[in-house]
Amino acid sequence: MTPRGLTVAVLIALIGRDALAQGIVGGTLIEARSTRPLACWDVELRTLSDSVLARSVTRSDGTFDFPAPAKGAHRFRFSAFGLHPLEATFESAGPATDFEGAYSASLVLQDPTGARMQRPLTPGTPRAVPGRGGPRYPDQLRSDGIEGDVFAAFRIDSAGRVDSVGAFVWGATHREFERATRRALHDMRFIIEPQPGRTPCAFVGTPFLFRLSKP
Repeated sequence: MTPRGLTVAVLIALIGRDALAQGIVGGTLIEARSTRPLACWDVELRTLSDSVLARSVTRSDGTFDFPAPAKGAHRFRFSAFGLHPLEATFESAGPATDFEGAYSASLVLQDPTGARMQRPLTPGTPRAVPGRGGPRYPDQLRSDGIEGDVFAAFRIDSAGRVDSVGAFVWGATHREFERATRRALHDMRFIIEPQPGRTPCAFVGTPFLFRLSKP
């Protein structure tokens, strides 16, 4: 074989290998207001007809990725317990596609009134450990007959501990309710049911309702 023929053969081999290379699609998920990365959110790669092709979980830096799907329009669906999901569409050029996007999620509770809190938990929902599941009612506010609410969203690690430093707390009707909630997050513990192929962590949004018992 001549040197020229050898060069052509090598080029053909390289082109064939590149054509079969598996691409990666993914990106980074952040919180809309603070731009902080959101970890432990569930991510699904879906077709536009809502068939689920693959599932993953965002990493500590908010990143995620999947093997690139077939050519056509697809959708990422981001979800976390107790929060409204986020969906975003992207176009794949085929399995060799490399694509990375940036996505921002607003933390909006699905149940800000707590109306669903007494319903049976869906499979995989983190469960609070008894006695480690909520804030203490501030004595002065209890004495004054003041009720209120606080909204919170936070990551739970594989040991069931809350990332209290990175927690989002908003909507407090009184600053003492917010302080009580932040203190409680440090001590709260949860049980996360193992799920095949899923990192044992979770992101949860929930209201904390401070209510006084009626006489």
